[in-house]
Amino acid sequence: MKQDVHFLDELSSLLASASSATDLCRKLVHSDLTNESTTGASVFSIDQQAHFHLVGSYGKGLPASGVSVWDEHPLGSAARSGKVHSATALAIDGADVEAYCIPLTKGSEPIGVLCFTLSAGAKMNFISPEALSVVSK
Repeated sequence: MKQDVHFLDELSSLLASASSATDLCRKLVHSDLTNESTTGASVFSIDQQAHFHLVGSYGKGLPASGVSVWDEHPLGSAARSGKVHSATALAIDGADVEAYCIPLTKGSEPIGVLCFTLSAGAKMNFISPEALSVVSK
């Protein structure tokens, strides 16, 4: 519980101080919320045709041009399931990365995804399901 409060407090501070989605991604990558293996963060929106569009990013990201909610891709899997999806994937530069995709929802409908990339084989810091639920909304 105490860890969740710290997580949400830190995230709230980052959100309040970010001047753009790209700035938020930069702050997330270098914050206490992520670990030293984090190599990038990206925010995607989902349009009316269910395609992902990059809103902001920093560092390594996943290729997402033409990717839709229905595709077998970490972004699509997170949006469809409404749950964090992790997978080994290829970054834009062709390197293997661990992708952790957090669905962003409005009610029960997916509206975007926050995706972190980590060095191959690395694990994301633990975030409780309750804290993730707050982040997703």
